[in-house]
Amino acid sequence: MLPNAKTCHYPRTPAEAIRILKDSGPRALILAGGTTAALSSDPKVEVLLDITRLGHDGIQAAGRGFRIGCNARLQEVASFAPLRSFCTGLVAQAAGAVGSRPIRNAATVGGNAVQVFRWSDPPVAWLAMNARFEIEGPAGARTVSADEFYARHPRQALDGAELVLGVHLESPEGPHAGAFSKLARTAFDLAMVDVAVLLSGSRKSCQEARIAIGATRTLPWRATRAEERLRGKPLSAEALAEAARLTREDTQTAADARTSKEHRLHMVEVMVRRTLERAAAELR
Repeated sequence: MLPNAKTCHYPRTPAEAIRILKDSGPRALILAGGTTAALSSDPKVEVLLDITRLGHDGIQAAGRGFRIGCNARLQEVASFAPLRSFCTGLVAQAAGAVGSRPIRNAATVGGNAVQVFRWSDPPVAWLAMNARFEIEGPAGARTVSADEFYARHPRQALDGAELVLGVHLESPEGPHAGAFSKLARTAFDLAMVDVAVLLSGSRKSCQEARIAIGATRTLPWRATRAEERLRGKPLSAEALAEAARLTREDTQTAADARTSKEHRLHMVEVMVRRTLERAAAELR
């Protein structure tokens, strides 16, 4: 419940939405799917900005990848046939891992990317893919890589009147494969560990590796030592196991209501190894 909300705007263009955000400052709250806003009780919020009439709700092919509009629903991403085969289904799998179908039917790509929680699933895939976020604000348009976007909380990466309008995905050149895994107590529960990987090259020589981990700290992060261990090397069982061990060593985490710190660390190693094995098996 938002006790002091008095006005709701329905802008039809990004320029109109940006103007309202700029005029309203911290009194404004953006609404799209509303799955996060429904839980808010922020007394500062007086202005609601419903951006569902802006458009930007489709998925379009673009070069070696796709542009996903900020208002596309997570269920659309999970069930979109071309994305289910793109990078071996990495992005579609991550979107499909979010909560229940009613939640995925409501939650939007933009809202989920910006209002990220520790257990959020799709941001781990955005980081593994090094997706590019299309942002527009009073100073104009800009594009930010996932590495930069998640270096701090996205709300800090955006100024008060900027909007994320889309996410751009591009597959690596040459042979590549991705995989996503989620550890949770049930299919509908929040993640205890998320892993997304993207490999390129061959099993005999890994050209590039990106390994992203979620649900262990505030924001998703990349296991850069593990990535370096795989680059230019054969994707042998020993190499994948070593990469998983390095990821465990670099994981900063703590116990919570769902699991102990020790169990989470153990499962990080197990899941990274298994997820790498799935991706490597798709390469020749």
